[in-house]
Amino acid sequence: MSQERLKTPAGYHLLVSRRAHNLDLLYRTEIRRGHRPRAFSLVDTRVAISEYDWSSLLNLSRQVVSRVGTLAGAICQKNLYAIGGTGWPLHYIGPDEYFRDSVEDWVNNLWAPMANIRGEPYDLGVSLFLDGCAIDHDGDNVMILRRDSQDMPRLQFVAAHRIGNRQTAAATADGYSVVLKGPFAGAKMCNGVIFNRDGEVIAYRVLGVTEAEDMDVPVEQAQMVYEPAWHDQGRGIPRVAPTLLDFIDVEDINYFLRRQVKQDAALGIAVHNESGEPPTGTSVVGGDETTPRAVNNANPDVEVEYLEGNELMYFRSNTGGKIHPIESARPHPNTEAFVTRLESVGLYAIGWHRGLLDPAGLRGANTRLVQDTARHSIKWRQRTLRKRKLRATAWAIAAGIQRGSIPETSDPWWRYLTWQMPEQLTVDTGNDASADLEALRYGSTTLAAVAGKAGGRADDIIRQRGREARQVLAEARRLVDEWGISFDLALSLIRQPNNGGGAPAPAAPAAGAGASGKPPEDDAEDPEEED
Repeated sequence: MSQERLKTPAGYHLLVSRRAHNLDLLYRTEIRRGHRPRAFSLVDTRVAISEYDWSSLLNLSRQVVSRVGTLAGAICQKNLYAIGGTGWPLHYIGPDEYFRDSVEDWVNNLWAPMANIRGEPYDLGVSLFLDGCAIDHDGDNVMILRRDSQDMPRLQFVAAHRIGNRQTAAATADGYSVVLKGPFAGAKMCNGVIFNRDGEVIAYRVLGVTEAEDMDVPVEQAQMVYEPAWHDQGRGIPRVAPTLLDFIDVEDINYFLRRQVKQDAALGIAVHNESGEPPTGTSVVGGDETTPRAVNNANPDVEVEYLEGNELMYFRSNTGGKIHPIESARPHPNTEAFVTRLESVGLYAIGWHRGLLDPAGLRGANTRLVQDTARHSIKWRQRTLRKRKLRATAWAIAAGIQRGSIPETSDPWWRYLTWQMPEQLTVDTGNDASADLEALRYGSTTLAAVAGKAGGRADDIIRQRGREARQVLAEARRLVDEWGISFDLALSLIRQPNNGGGAPAPAAPAAGAGASGKPPEDDAEDPEEED
């Protein structure tokens, strides 16, 4: 096509149509070459994944996670490392020390254990852990800020299937429907998320048991967390969605493989004879299972022997008889390798490595690479959940100040909220600790950073070391007063490590002390000791 004709509108549209035809021809050619046809659609995510498709993904994802132990274990392990055993206690770093002590005590010891409106065992740490798991197998969930009858701040967590549409107009071509009633009547809604005309989220529709119990909760009182994969998402997509078919294959293979292994286990002995049948004689199989070996009442000359399952299998043989145990090659190593491959690829979708569940095959640099990859995945999950932790804790502190449970302060306290994070995932604790000590010695890191890797806080360590130092000094002074030894000797007896493995060598007695190291008046011979 000439450049002059290309400049005209008709020429441009002709070129586009030709290119589209060529792409379609190429696609059809690839199908003829043996490639499977693949559906594709260049539309918005809410149109490509309809509410029905999203519900199907959620349903299938929950089924797979509940049935495939490898996937469930990986999700649990990843989120346990992200949350830790303490649930991120509040660490206030503002200058007001009185407010710091008050707010940390109230949040960590009073509010966090009963923050979830359901009560025990759903404390705030468990709720955060379940939020992380929900991102992997549900895609998202919603937290609602509420007050109880005593005006205490409480949190209500709503599962993904409880956020949706029930009473709306038909969806339009752009994937939206219209809210028909309520405070947000006339607004656009997609899969339970209500938007304004600019596409900003303004509320969530929480479904009750009946339509009368449905409610639209504004975003000022609720928060949805998920890890988006596309810019135009309104709901979270389960992280396991790309590999659901792989895990379905794993479940099916394991199901049929178990049946085959059980059948092989039931076949105990193979008997080869010329007839291929059990020999006729006085020993038969049958009778009452309650007596393993008995005499048949109808014919006392026939001995009855009871066997479970198909322990004896008879085969026709023209070369003479023989008996041998049945050997099975199932599960075959190729089958095991294929299942491992499917599981490994599937776990990549949630940002995890199968070697963290079964580290037997990891060696050297591969181990460190897997460790670093897992650390990045954990940090990304912590980044997502930190938003929820900040929203819940800041709202609780504001409510606590309002109701008088926390003293007021002139600090802009919302800027000084941090968390005591869990210890960092490591495969070589000793090596990492040595590297941290060297970095701390040369000033390339801080005590706060080193303590944070171990799940601690620098100020707690400093205060604890101060308490231990005061205790050591007091004990050293007591030894000086009691035994009359020098202060340096008393201090070394308490703090000096025993490198030899046995009892420490006795130190030289201090001036004024007797040969035994005791005060002179105690060094005289004691008649009772001689006896």
